[in-house]
Amino acid sequence: MKRYSHGELFESFRILELEPFAPIGQVEDARRELSLVWQSDRFQDNESPKVKAEKKRKEIDTAYEIILSCYNHNTERYLKEQIKAESRKRTAQYKSVYGAGADKKPDAALHYFSFKNIVIALFLAFGMAFLVIPSDEDPELSISDDIAEVEIPIDEADPEVIQLSEFIEAFMLEPNGLRSWIMGAGEDTPQIKWTSYGVVSRPDCGSKESCRRGTVRVALGDTELQNLRNRLEPVEWSIFMSSANLSKFGPEIVSIRPHCDTVSCEFEFAGLMRRNGFTLNQLCRYNAYYGSRTGYRVTKSGKKVYVLYEEHLGSGGRSNNLELHHTPPANNNGLCAY
Repeated sequence: MKRYSHGELFESFRILELEPFAPIGQVEDARRELSLVWQSDRFQDNESPKVKAEKKRKEIDTAYEIILSCYNHNTERYLKEQIKAESRKRTAQYKSVYGAGADKKPDAALHYFSFKNIVIALFLAFGMAFLVIPSDEDPELSISDDIAEVEIPIDEADPEVIQLSEFIEAFMLEPNGLRSWIMGAGEDTPQIKWTSYGVVSRPDCGSKESCRRGTVRVALGDTELQNLRNRLEPVEWSIFMSSANLSKFGPEIVSIRPHCDTVSCEFEFAGLMRRNGFTLNQLCRYNAYYGSRTGYRVTKSGKKVYVLYEEHLGSGGRSNNLELHHTPPANNNGLCAY
């Protein structure tokens, strides 16, 4: 696996508009949001902005791959090698100024400065170690996997929980229906807790022009994802309803993502939806070493929505999330494009 320098790693975080060593979930969110902003299809009528958008998309993808690569290998060992390389570099610089014997009798100030750098780097290494899962780990011995395999039955009458199929249906459009920010805010979906007061705009929406945010607990059939705290507690899912346009034009995308730490955020989508009476037509699929993207046209009782089902493989294990698109893609592969 190719190794990257600290400079390349920090530059990658800058390109994704993140603080250094941001959690992998934030990295994935930033990559997805920036990729949507710089879709070259939006500039088909103007060649110059289109070329700029394609170049920016390549920078974003490269930055994401560099960060993911650094998060997925043994970070502590990698940083120790970087420390040794930095030490050799500083010794050579000192010798060039003070002579060949400088490596035996280094200046006290330089010695302190190098030692300080080593301490800081080791601190970062041990901090990032929690983000790394060794690739050779036996999954049968993983505590997190043991917890994830425990199926916790749920009370179907629990007023705080909504079935994933019911959530999807709440955001589907009627034939010739208009997109509306009030979707999911009616009496038929009391489980959704909207944290935004109405529709908000930048800077609260990141790269989007307008948005709403909320949380919800989601049932996957007769089970619910659970995090381990003092006891098992339900996983909270975040909702991000957004548009690249002003709020008066209505929402374009509804993203829903579970936030797990002691379990893998994996959930079935296609089979679960079909068992609940939905018709799914696969439009596209994109595979990469860090995961996959599958696009569907989902219909039921005349209503329709386009769904992007994402599977990620990162430092925190496997995870899934969904994007519901209210406008049809320009072509079948457009839904899966980064």
